[in-house]
Amino acid sequence: MRILRGNKGLSASIIFSDGSHWSSTSGVSSSILNLDTSMIFSIGSITKTITSAAILKYTENQKLQLDDPIGEHIDSIKFVNSTITIRQLLRHQSGIFDILTNPQFNVFMNNYPDSIWLARNALTTFLQKPNFAPGTAFQYSNSNYVILGMILEKISGKPYADVIEELFQTQAQFPSFTIRPYRDYGIPIANVWLDYTGDNIVDDAEDYIFNWKAFSSIVAPAGCIFSNAYDITNWIKQFCGDKLISEAIMNEAKTTISAGLPNNTSYGLGLMKRKLAGFDAYGHGGDIGYSAFSWYLPEKNVSISILNNDGSKTSWTLNPVIEELLKTYFNFVASSLTDFSSQEYTLIYPNPTSDILNISLPKINTDYKIKIYSSTGKLLFNTDLDQGIITHLDVNELHAGIYFIEFISSGKLSFRKTFIKL
Repeated sequence: MRILRGNKGLSASIIFSDGSHWSSTSGVSSSILNLDTSMIFSIGSITKTITSAAILKYTENQKLQLDDPIGEHIDSIKFVNSTITIRQLLRHQSGIFDILTNPQFNVFMNNYPDSIWLARNALTTFLQKPNFAPGTAFQYSNSNYVILGMILEKISGKPYADVIEELFQTQAQFPSFTIRPYRDYGIPIANVWLDYTGDNIVDDAEDYIFNWKAFSSIVAPAGCIFSNAYDITNWIKQFCGDKLISEAIMNEAKTTISAGLPNNTSYGLGLMKRKLAGFDAYGHGGDIGYSAFSWYLPEKNVSISILNNDGSKTSWTLNPVIEELLKTYFNFVASSLTDFSSQEYTLIYPNPTSDILNISLPKINTDYKIKIYSSTGKLLFNTDLDQGIITHLDVNELHAGIYFIEFISSGKLSFRKTFIKL
């Protein structure tokens, strides 16, 4: 799939409904180093889900209200209407000009890459007249989340990075989260590949985005967190699964409006909503040199993320990869379950496994065969099972990935189980 999409490298993670997970990589970090699952990527605008969660947490704690005018929390800024509400910032209905689209923004960022900007100074320098009156339209603007970061800092009296780490205990719960340019925990970084010369060929830019201090100091609340694939997948499952914020407030966050985005994607309070593999999904995409997609499917209680280090691609180009992974999983696991009692008492362990997979089938008056398939549907193994006896399968030679076991009784599929090979 990586080769078909032409990406330099991808890192992916899925967290299943029972809490087990699969994480894997494909491709390179540099010309001499392959990617591995510990490496962090920029998650770009998926950061907005984290900033939104902090605002929603403050709402839950009654430190602010979603319909507060921003003038109640921060001093006036030229070209920013003080009657704009926090809800309108979260939902990109403020009309505020996106400072990243000002041609002078990139000139300053590239000429002075190591400078550190205060958010207010950046807004004063790069804002232009608003695009529309507050609440009358939707237009995606990173400036909204820069201002939300200012509000968090004003209410808390602390820097944005401290607010996020303290509210969500990120060092314990999401240890790879790295808020640039204020944090660096020495976690390996996946190199980003960018087209420097305009020849449509990407070159190894190493850790350029990670160390682009001028850019990240301005837009940190809008898009400058780095993460590995597992941690951001865990984040989106906890956040969108109502584990971090009350259900009542999350219902407001998940109330979306038409946004004119690809795939009929609508927008809520820092969350996108769309269909994935036929199911409702909440999440976000991100693009800053790297690209990323992270989604949670509530009906299946499954979350999935794809991170990409190829600057010639956008997050929307990752959509077919996510669709294929999800459909493969759902097609094998979520259908044709006819023998619920045997399914419940049949154990497979350890899962994930690196070498031996044990299968324990209860004593019942039914003979079973098992078939093991790869995620692409290739039959790899076919054997009989003995009732009441643990069967030991050597899976050491299998490649890392997701595998599916079909339990066959009287020539018919009875149930399926999944295991992960490390």
